Amino acid sequence: MMVRGIIAGLLAAGLLLTPIAGAAAPSAQDKAAAKTSWAKGKQLEKLGKTDEAVAALRAAVERDPKAQYQLDFARALAKTDALREAVKVAEAVTTTKEPNAQRAKAAAAQLKKDLEAKIPSLKVRVRGADVKAATVQVDGQAFEVDKELPLDPGEHKVTGKVGDQPEVTETIDLAVSEHKVVSLDLAPKVAAKAADKDEEKEGGGGNMAPAAVLYGIGGAGLAAGAVLGVLAFNKTGEVEELCGGSVCPPEYADDVALAQDYGTASTVAFALGGLCAAAGIILTVTVGIDHGDDGDDEKTDAASLVVRPYVGPGTAGVVGVF
Repeated sequence: MMVRGIIAGLLAAGLLLTPIAGAAAPSAQDKAAAKTSWAKGKQLEKLGKTDEAVAALRAAVERDPKAQYQLDFARALAKTDALREAVKVAEAVTTTKEPNAQRAKAAAAQLKKDLEAKIPSLKVRVRGADVKAATVQVDGQAFEVDKELPLDPGEHKVTGKVGDQPEVTETIDLAVSEHKVVSLDLAPKVAAKAADKDEEKEGGGGNMAPAAVLYGIGGAGLAAGAVLGVLAFNKTGEVEELCGGSVCPPEYADDVALAQDYGTASTVAFALGGLCAAAGIILTVTVGIDHGDDGDDEKTDAASLVVRPYVGPGTAGVVGVF
């Protein structure tokens, strides 16, 4: 009785397991669709349409993970530089229990070996910050610092950040079989930002517009003084020639007065030009190197600068509030 009970139990278990095994295996419809996708993928690969071939072969493997389908899928992946995924697919073929798959398994083992030698690697180091506080990502995925990790060939974006500090980004290009080390300096960005602010404060200075105005007035005054001086000199020579001595007849009184006016105007113009030029130099030295506490103070200081030249009877100068 006991023997019969054991046999009955084993038969029942077999009957229960049969539907499960049947559910795991691809159906006839899946096999047919997989074969169609596989044939399509092989044809696209021959035409050089590798990306489309990979998509078709992936569809075939998902429907029916046949050893040959997976092997061809791994080969196509390798052509697109998706080496890491190709190695995983090839490794799956080497462990398959599919009957009559010895040739596919041997080819997959060799493919896996060849691809592993081609996979590049990257090591990211961090300078200027605590490694534990740094967050490093490669292509948007977390990446362990100071550890050489495999990546596919091609372009990769490496980013590093510490707390709220600015993110440091570096784009690299990995060649087949290359082993690259990237060092991210997380400190200089912050230091450079602070240095830029200091440079703005140091280099900003005060408002140089009043100095420029004074230089303009000074230049004009000196030029006018020179012209009036020439006119005064010529007119004086003309009067001396007309008068023929130190005393002039009354009819030449206007000429004498004009010569004197030219001389006086030349003196005033020279004095005004010199004073304005001197004031401009003073403003350049003082206001020009004034650092100021902030932008608002600079605007206030600039607004409070008032410069005004004046000319009076026998006098000339510049008045202002600095």
